[in-house]
Amino acid sequence: MKREQNTPLISVIIPVYNTAPYLERCVKSVLAQTHPRLEILLIDDGSTDASPQICDHLAQQDTRVKVFHKPNGGVSSARNLGLDNAQGEYIGFVDSDDEIHPKMYEVLLENLLTYNADITACQFTKYPPNQKPLYVFSNKPTQIVDSPDEILAAIPAPYLFQGIVTNKLFRHAVINMLRFNTATTSCAEDTEFLTQLAPHIKRVAVTYHRLYGYYTVETSLTHSHTSTRWTDEIKVMRSWVDLCRSHNYSKSLSTARSALCERIAMWTFVLLFGGTQQKHRSLLNEQIKQLKLLKPFWKNLPIKQHLIVYPLVYFPRLTIWLARQAPVRKIFNKRYHFDMYDLSRLR
Repeated sequence: MKREQNTPLISVIIPVYNTAPYLERCVKSVLAQTHPRLEILLIDDGSTDASPQICDHLAQQDTRVKVFHKPNGGVSSARNLGLDNAQGEYIGFVDSDDEIHPKMYEVLLENLLTYNADITACQFTKYPPNQKPLYVFSNKPTQIVDSPDEILAAIPAPYLFQGIVTNKLFRHAVINMLRFNTATTSCAEDTEFLTQLAPHIKRVAVTYHRLYGYYTVETSLTHSHTSTRWTDEIKVMRSWVDLCRSHNYSKSLSTARSALCERIAMWTFVLLFGGTQQKHRSLLNEQIKQLKLLKPFWKNLPIKQHLIVYPLVYFPRLTIWLARQAPVRKIFNKRYHFDMYDLSRLR
C-alpha cells in the first residue's frame, strides 16, 4: 500500500459525446493499465445517447472513475473541465471512441522520468471501429527533442511528436493554467494547444512503440466534412507562424509555413471543385492570392497538389473554368470528395 501511495497519480481525461457503442471498451482499456495509480475523468459533454448512463455505471463499478456532466460545448471545453478538476501530477488524454495498450501509461511515464522530459509521446495506428488494434513494440531508441524550436518543427512529422494530445503524457505543472481554445476554433484544437505549450517545454521524449489505437469512426469530428475543418486549421497554422516569428524560431517557422501552405491548398481545392456559387469564387480568389505568397513552400506539397496549384495561381481563369466542367469535377470528386464538404454556412 505504501509503494502505491508513493507512485505518481496520472489523470486521464476522456471527453464523451454520443460514443455509447465504444465508450465502455475505451474506459476498460484505461482501467486495465499496468500503472497502479490512475484517476479517469469522464466529461460527458451533453450527450444525447446512452453515454451519460454508461459513464455513471462505470463510475459505480470503479472508484478511479469520476464523471462530470455538462452542457454541450465541444471537445475543448470538455478537456478544459477535466484539466480544472485533475488531481494527478501527470495528465493524459484519450478519445472516448479509441483504445489503448495496457502498458501505454507505464511506458510513457518511465520515458518521461528517465529522460527528465516535460512531455512523452508514443505512436498511434488507425483502425476501423470493428477491428482490434495491433499494438507494436519497436526496437528503435527513444528520440529526444530538447528545444522549443525543434519541438514545434516536429509537430507535423509522421512518427515523431505529432499535432495531437491523445498519444502523450504531460507534466501537469507544464500545462499549468493553459487551456484549449474554445473561443475561435472547433477543429485543430490539439495542434493549437501544443503550439501554445511548446515555448514552455524543455524536453520531449518520443518512443516508436505503437500503443494508441485510433479508431476511424466516421461520425467523429475529425471525419466531418465541414468547411470549419479547413478554415480553423488555417487559423491555427497562421497563429503558429506568428508564434515562431515572435520567438525567432527559424526552423519551426519554415515548418509552420509549409503546414499553412498545405492547409490553404486543400481548402482551395475544396472551393475549386466543390463550390459553385459566386461567394465561393470570391473566397477562392482570396486563397489563390495567399498561395502565391507561399510559393517557396509549394515544393513541400505532394506532387499532385503542386500540379494543380501552379496553373491555378498563374492561369486562374482558365483553371477555374476547366475545374467547373462537369467531367473534370466528377473525376476529382470521385477520388478526393471535395464536393462532400458543407459550404452552406460560408460568408
